[in-house]
Amino acid sequence: MAAIDVLQLLPELDPGGAERVVLALACLLPRDRFRVSVAALDGRGALADAFRDAGCDVHDLGSRKRSPMRAAGPLRRLIERTRPTVLHSHLFRAHLAARLAGAARRVPVTVATEHQADPRWWAVRMARWATRPATRVTAVSDGVRRHLVRHGFPPDRVCTVANGIDPEPFDGAEPLPRSELGLPDDAQVALFVGRLTRQKGVDVLLGALSALVAALPHLNVLIAGDGPDRASLEQLARRLNVAGRARFLGRRDDVPRLMKTADAAVLPSRWEGLSLVLLEAMAARLPVVATTVEGHSEVIEDGVTGLLVRPEDPAALAGALRRAVTDRVAAGRLGAAARQTLEDRYTSAAMAARYEHAYDALLRAAPARA
Repeated sequence: MAAIDVLQLLPELDPGGAERVVLALACLLPRDRFRVSVAALDGRGALADAFRDAGCDVHDLGSRKRSPMRAAGPLRRLIERTRPTVLHSHLFRAHLAARLAGAARRVPVTVATEHQADPRWWAVRMARWATRPATRVTAVSDGVRRHLVRHGFPPDRVCTVANGIDPEPFDGAEPLPRSELGLPDDAQVALFVGRLTRQKGVDVLLGALSALVAALPHLNVLIAGDGPDRASLEQLARRLNVAGRARFLGRRDDVPRLMKTADAAVLPSRWEGLSLVLLEAMAARLPVVATTVEGHSEVIEDGVTGLLVRPEDPAALAGALRRAVTDRVAAGRLGAAARQTLEDRYTSAAMAARYEHAYDALLRAAPARA
C-alpha cells in the first residue's frame, strides 16, 4: 500500500509550540504509512532544516508577513501539484489560508488543530469561520474542546488529541552554573519559559515576586523567552523594585539545562491550550506552579502533581511559589508524580499514535462523505 501523503500547514517555522508538535509528528508517524511534508506561509524559520533532516519536503509559500490572503494562491497551486491525501493546518493564519485556498474541495481529508483557548471574541469567531469546511477540528486538550464548543463549534466535529513531548532530553541535561546566570550559589530559582505576551501572565508573576521579596530574600525568577511585551515587563520589574530579582534571559535554546538549574517552574498564563513548557517541566521533575486554565488543570492535580492557582491572582501565585521553592520534600514528591503522569499520558510517541488513529478514522470515513 502506498504511503499516505500528509501536508502540514503552519504560519511559520520558528520554534513555537505548534511547530514543535508538527516536527514531532514528522519524526514519529510511521514512515511506511505516512509521507509528511510541511508548508509555511513564511517558510524561512529556524526549524526549516530540522524538518528537512526529518525527511520532509519544506514548502515556503512566500508570504513574508504571514498573510493568509497572499499565501492562498501558492497553497492552492501546491495542493494541485502534490495532491496530498490529508491537509493538516495549525493556528489561525494557516486555517484561514486553507479556507481561502479551497483546500476542503481539493483534499480528501482536512484537519484543523486549535492550540489555544483564545478568549477574544474576534479570534473565536474568525477561527470558527476559517475551520468550518474542515473535515475535523482537533483540540490539544479537553479544555480547548469545551471552549470551542461553547463558542459555537459543532460538538460532533471537534475531538481532543492531546499534546506530548519527548522526555529524554531532560534526563541527560546538566544544570547550568548559577554564576553563568548571575545568580549566587544560595539562590532559590523559579523559572518561566514562554513568549512575552499578555497571555502568559508574566506581569502577574512580577507582582507575586514583589510580594515575596521580604519573606524570601534569596528568591530569583528567570524569565526565558522574548516577545512584544518584553520592554514593558522590564519597566514593570523596575517599578516594582524587583529588577534585580527578575532576570530576563531572552530566547534560549538550552531549556532542559535551565530546568535542571531551577527549583520550580511557574506558568501564570491567562489562557492556554496544553503548554509544552508545562510538559517539559514535568519531564524535568520540577514542582510546577500553574494557573487553572485549559490544559493545566487537566494535566496537573493540585497538591499531587503540582500546585494550581487562579489566574490574575498575584497573592495566590506568591503563596504557591513560596511553597514550591521552600518545601523541598514536597517539591520532590510533586516532581516525581508529575514525571510519572507525563510518561503515562503525554509523551510525543503517544501523541503521534493519537494522530495516526485520527487520520485513519477520517480516511476510512472519506469515501462515505464523498
